[in-house]
Amino acid sequence: LSAEDIELFLSHLEYVETRPEPRVLVITGNGPKTFCAGVSLVELAGDGAIAEFFQELTDKLANMTIPTLCAMNGSAFGGGVEISLCCDFRIGVKGMTVQIPAARFGLCYPINGIQRYIQRLGVNTAKRLLMAAETLDADTLLSVGYLTHLVERDELTETAEQMAENLSKLAPLAVTGMKQICDQMVEGTLCVEDAQTIV
Repeated sequence: LSAEDIELFLSHLEYVETRPEPRVLVITGNGPKTFCAGVSLVELAGDGAIAEFFQELTDKLANMTIPTLCAMNGSAFGGGVEISLCCDFRIGVKGMTVQIPAARFGLCYPINGIQRYIQRLGVNTAKRLLMAAETLDADTLLSVGYLTHLVERDELTETAEQMAENLSKLAPLAVTGMKQICDQMVEGTLCVEDAQTIV
């Protein structure tokens, strides 16, 4: 992802967030083997501005009001792994892997990203991905909770469409309210009194 790609991605998220019609957001890649290869290393080696831009993107995606579903059409690397992690549900395909090579390049992953990995996957899996730069296969990703669903590659589109349709038929206020409560509980920011007004 270049800065231009991230800007386009953000503009789509902002458009969806301001429209009343969308009930579910589905994100997927456009290739036969890779979901997302992460942030452009060329731009990352520049003034570093793309790192802050990417953080804006992941924070925006993680805080979307409506349910988000990532249909991972292949492997993910670097920031692409976090983009998927920002979604509420992640469907993977058999044969895929993920890897975050920051440590191989002598880079420390951004703090807010590390926090997201720990909150959503636990410290042990976060260390495997970030500190050890391990490559995790699809079965492992399912067992550690990174993937919520795992399907054959030719089943991905149908599965994603079915999940999105099912989510869209549920009561939207109940769904978004529970999403907000779940996320705030994980982040440790939930105020019980405020939560009473959500439900």
